[in-house]
Amino acid sequence: MRLTYKEPSGEWGLLKEKVFPLSDAVYGAMRKLLDYEETGLSPDEVERMQAKMKAVHIGMKVGGYEIVGMYENTCIAHSKTAPDPWVIWTIDADRIGVHGGRYRSTKEEAVQEFLESAFEIEMTDYIPFF
Repeated sequence: MRLTYKEPSGEWGLLKEKVFPLSDAVYGAMRKLLDYEETGLSPDEVERMQAKMKAVHIGMKVGGYEIVGMYENTCIAHSKTAPDPWVIWTIDADRIGVHGGRYRSTKEEAVQEFLESAFEIEMTDYIPFF
């Protein structure tokens, strides 16, 4: 059930009642409620979207490292300034953080370890893919 309404003319209010004038704070809160209700999303859908935005993803920065590759629960990240610029992490079960970093000084070492960890295979020869 919506608490706000909006007419095609742009007129809007709360519970089909015109309740203006209002203080700036109350007006702002009502406007946020209207904007939220206009999305058509349920509170559960909003929570799922928020969780997804917090989840580990390519491009995300963690501890000065940028994630450049992922597969299931393993990711590889790079830092332009760290002494060991490459790291392979295990992604937490909640998908929000990482742990178990294995730091490498070269891209080749890191890619090989990422492939071995992510795909559980031994790589004797590999072709760089990024």
